[in-house]
Amino acid sequence: MVPVKGTKYVHLEVQGATISSVEPANSNIASIRTPAANEVPERYKSVYALDGKLKGTTFIIAKQGKTELARLERGVKDARPVSIQAFLISDNAGHVTPTSEANVKEWVAEASEILEPQTNVVLTLKSVAKKKIDLDLGAPRLISDGAG
Repeated sequence: MVPVKGTKYVHLEVQGATISSVEPANSNIASIRTPAANEVPERYKSVYALDGKLKGTTFIIAKQGKTELARLERGVKDARPVSIQAFLISDNAGHVTPTSEANVKEWVAEASEILEPQTNVVLTLKSVAKKKIDLDLGAPRLISDGAG
């Protein structure tokens, strides 16, 4: 997934062959280029920058001379922004969530780091608000991920 007017990086290798050129099947949808020196660490070889131009689907074609070695399908899409509003709950019996605003910010940032490259969904935290519920909700229960 490549965002319209955005860039994604792809590592291309073909086992048993040397890629001499890489080109898009439709350069109106996306272009491909060797990244500038400051875009990716020098240790990365065979990394190409895909620049999205218009919404659609194209193929990235790896060649050795005039021989096509491989094709990689890539979609170019608009980013989908999702705004999140979080609530830190307390109740009328004095129970309070152990979750903090810092926790919420960290979770949203981590989720966005996972979703954005894979799905082009960009999460932003709209707000974190404290909310008191006029009921006794009982003691907070933490859900363990099994790690500890």
